[in-house]
Amino acid sequence: MAVSGIVTDQQNQPLPGVTVNVKGTALGTTTNDGGRFTLNVPNTTDILVFTFIGFTSQELPLNGRTSLSVTMVASSSNLNEMVVVGYGTQKKQNVTGAIASVPMQEIRDMPVSNVAQALQGKIAGVVVQQNSGSPGRTPAIKVRGFGSISAGTSPLIVVDGNIVSSAIFGLFDAEEIDKIDVLKDASSAAIYGSRGSNGVVLVTTKKV
Repeated sequence: MAVSGIVTDQQNQPLPGVTVNVKGTALGTTTNDGGRFTLNVPNTTDILVFTFIGFTSQELPLNGRTSLSVTMVASSSNLNEMVVVGYGTQKKQNVTGAIASVPMQEIRDMPVSNVAQALQGKIAGVVVQQNSGSPGRTPAIKVRGFGSISAGTSPLIVVDGNIVSSAIFGLFDAEEIDKIDVLKDASSAAIYGSRGSNGVVLVTTKKV
């Protein structure tokens, strides 16, 4: 028996690429550009499973139906959080570039002498290396590895819109920082041109 239908999001927009499977079998298909699908199922009592990245999986019993309308619900509550980008702020769900954000409440109580040290292990693709034992020395920050052979490999540091040296991390108290965002790819860091080729670390301080 052929079952067809359409899959949309909560804004009633069609979702292409949604995986549709018959539960317990290898039968399946995906939705087309218009969010529509057609699938041959063994029985009218089968259960269809709908899965899509960023959305909660759904199981829908057919109960004899051959036409379905499915609404997928976003699974990540942080899609409405705001992240800092080169041109201001945007919702996470609207950002297409590789941008990571670290709220300071996650690292405020960590026993580190330099705020930059607290970033280690908090952002995928960002490596923080302590290359000196000198008190207050800022560790080396690398975004997605070493991006250059002969030129610098450190990311651009921007504090409240001002380009500064990485040494600024040694002067900050974690209580003064509201959030740290990292722009990791060319599309997100494009506003800074070649200076952002090794990534950009955006620091937003608390407004008094």
